[in-house]
Amino acid sequence: MDKNYYHYTPEIRLSSIIDSGLIKLGTESVYASKEKACAWVSTNPTWEPTATKLALDQSGNLIRLTF
Repeated sequence: MDKNYYHYTPEIRLSSIIDSGLIKLGTESVYASKEKACAWVSTNPTWEPTATKLALDQSGNLIRLTF
């Protein structure tokens, strides 16, 4: 049985991915010399909870961003 892979990305990047046919490696947050750029994928066919972005609110509490 073949496995399907899913890539979660902000909608603003979707047209670029479709037009180029490529998912580019994330390089902007790679700071340490031992870190490697990557493209994140999942085999979860529904929502992958680890794809939910986190942020700090004004009080410094960690919150999950929603769509």
